[in-house]
Parts: sequence; C-alpha cells; structure tokens
Amino acid sequence: MAFETQFDPVPPGFIWRAIEPCPRIPLDMFWRVPASPATGNFIRLAHDVAERQGWEPDGVQAKQRRGIPSL
Repeated sequence: MAFETQFDPVPPGFIWRAIEPCPRIPLDMFWRVPASPATGNFIRLAHDVAERQGWEPDGVQAKQRRGIPSL
C-alpha cells in the first residue's frame, strides 16, 4: 500500500489502484492545555474536516475546544 504520489513514476511491474472506499484510520489527538496558536489551528482544521466528512458527530467539536486559543 502506498500514497498515490509516493512513487512517480510507478516502478515496472506495479500499477496504481485506489482503494474504494478509502480505509478509515482512527486517530487520537493529544495536546497541552492551553494549546499554542499553531496547535489550535491544526485542531480546529482536523475537527472541521472530520465534521464535514461525517466522521465526527455534531457537537463533538464544541466539547473538544477546551484550551484551544481563539483566532
């Protein structure tokens, strides 16, 4: 298994085939409270993507915002 752009060009004898549906890989995120501005941006972005993709139930993001600096 490899990322689509990991080998360019693909070595002889191999082909690129996307996995459909994409496998879901669980991720636990930990950070110090209060989070730095850069960490806060990453956490907000990760939660936004997860919420938009339906990987995270509504309302979870608000509970996770403790210690994340505001913009």
